Amino acid sequence: MELSRILNLTHDTPRSCGKQSGQTLSEAERIGKWTFQEEQYALALVKLFLAGVLAVPAGTSLRSFLAKKLHCPPMRISTKLATLKLGGDSVPRRIGLKRFFPGRPVSITRRQHLAEELRVLERDFLWSIRSDSVSQSSQLLLAKEESAKTASLVNLSSDDDERSEDDTRPTARRIGNWSIEEQTYAKALIDAFLGGYMDVETGVTLRMFLSQKLSCDAMRVSKKLASGVMASHSLPKRIGRAVFIRRTGTDPLEFKRHELELERLRELCFSP
Repeated sequence: MELSRILNLTHDTPRSCGKQSGQTLSEAERIGKWTFQEEQYALALVKLFLAGVLAVPAGTSLRSFLAKKLHCPPMRISTKLATLKLGGDSVPRRIGLKRFFPGRPVSITRRQHLAEELRVLERDFLWSIRSDSVSQSSQLLLAKEESAKTASLVNLSSDDDERSEDDTRPTARRIGNWSIEEQTYAKALIDAFLGGYMDVETGVTLRMFLSQKLSCDAMRVSKKLASGVMASHSLPKRIGRAVFIRRTGTDPLEFKRHELELERLRELCFSP
């Protein structure tokens, strides 16, 4: 998704962009290579920053904002942005010098979707720190971040919104190999999503949609989609970034038929 196509969130009263409660950034400054998960999280932050949807003080530079969120020196951010590539997307020259200015608000529903998507990306990033064993201090930071329930998301939603999101998330997350039943259900979900037959908020990504429907981490969905195959069917590259567009003029009977078939496949997917 191009940087110019981001939808805006309702922004809250700006909070300080400095060190947050429960964090000691000097204890764990990241250095060295960028992980895949880190780039995906950083790209999402860049898009939301440029759209003006975060509760960030006006005039804050993108470079300093990313340095704080990713717990690394600003020079590491500058070096990465200078490659003009981030998370598989192209970024403009000197983008790190961009300043934050609040944008227009969007619906609460869209706001919650974006908050949850960023929450998943942040969690994947923090887990990548632990799995890569970057440093003992980085693992300490991971524990602090998780116990703080990803404090950076406070900038995206109010306390009430965040509590609502936490309460509605599945208690068990699917992991491991994809069963035939799960792949069949996922392929049907993909077809319905791309066809616009779902009751889904416009602008939601396929990656986030599948993550919610299958009750699994978005990274698990990304890895499967990256394989290019689902239920023996080929998938286009970067299909996970497709956004939902509702199909107009759909026959109610056809919509109901898709709904019933998806419910049948869901029962097979989640049956013991």
